[in-house]
Amino acid sequence: MKKAIRQSLSLEYWVRKFLEIHRYFSPHPAYAAKEFKSHQFKLDAGRARDFLNVGNNDQLTILAICSCFWSLILQRNLDSPPLIVVPSDIFPADEKLGDTTPVFIDFPYDEGKSLRDFLQVAGQEVQQVSNHLDFDFEEFRLRMLAHDIEIDSFPLFGICLRKNAFENLTERIELVMEFEIDLTVPEELFFFIKYRSFFDAKLIKQLAGQFEMLACSIKPLLDHRVGNILLAVNENRSIIESLSNTPKTFQPTDRIEVYFRMQAKKTPSAVALYSNNRTLTYLELDDLSDRMGRYLRDRCGVKSGDLIGMRMEHSEWLIICILGILKADAAYIPLDPQLPPRQGFGNFN
Repeated sequence: MKKAIRQSLSLEYWVRKFLEIHRYFSPHPAYAAKEFKSHQFKLDAGRARDFLNVGNNDQLTILAICSCFWSLILQRNLDSPPLIVVPSDIFPADEKLGDTTPVFIDFPYDEGKSLRDFLQVAGQEVQQVSNHLDFDFEEFRLRMLAHDIEIDSFPLFGICLRKNAFENLTERIELVMEFEIDLTVPEELFFFIKYRSFFDAKLIKQLAGQFEMLACSIKPLLDHRVGNILLAVNENRSIIESLSNTPKTFQPTDRIEVYFRMQAKKTPSAVALYSNNRTLTYLELDDLSDRMGRYLRDRCGVKSGDLIGMRMEHSEWLIICILGILKADAAYIPLDPQLPPRQGFGNFN
């Protein structure tokens, strides 16, 4: 009776969870190729010990850290958020599921969080998952079909703390990060990325390099923002050197557009803005806002210190106009676009 109740509660947990998260993931066409290729790299003894020490040499904590890094890197490099899958039998549980049962891990992406806070969220997610392992996957699949959601149509990205953990899940997995970890003798830490042959080998090498950079620098990164860390990783620069060169404080006399221009020179090809399915790099945003600033000065007669009203919906053009106004040495007054024009522009009186 207790087992049936536990299974029912776990099933409801997974149904509720997937109904919440599936909207962020896109169904995927049939695999173009089934062959797996492999890429291997490793951490030396000192860095391996640092990495494992941050995880307190605890399997679930290390799994949370690795899953967190893998999720962040995939999100940064792929067109859509990754759905991370772990074989259920890695979790300590009274009732073991079969090797072929995928367990989903989802991390809410927030560039404003510190890495320490993000890892804490990751740990809570992994702990939640470990508390709901006793469920019937086929029944879960049928429940999802009732909501017109076909589980097998979603791309799955695996991760596990042991090698060859996904041998029985190869029909469902596109990209796998596996580890060879001996918590008793952490002399070296081996990483294996297995990927479908339709993935570009250059992309896989890039993913491996970014993961290695994060793993090698984990201790000094804990109190830095995730967004800043990923920006450095995406530009393939030394993370510590990059973050140490970032101004620690922002003075009231500092000008935002000056800081933006400095960042655009450092990382011109990095993504600066996502809006309405459009992506702008720092170079593109800098160029568009420069044009806006010149237009305001040359065509609209804006002078230094002028106040410019802005009545715009949230979009990439809102940011372009704000930067353009600042570059024209003017100031902006935000107006609520939901208010009637007469009432909104009344603020100027």
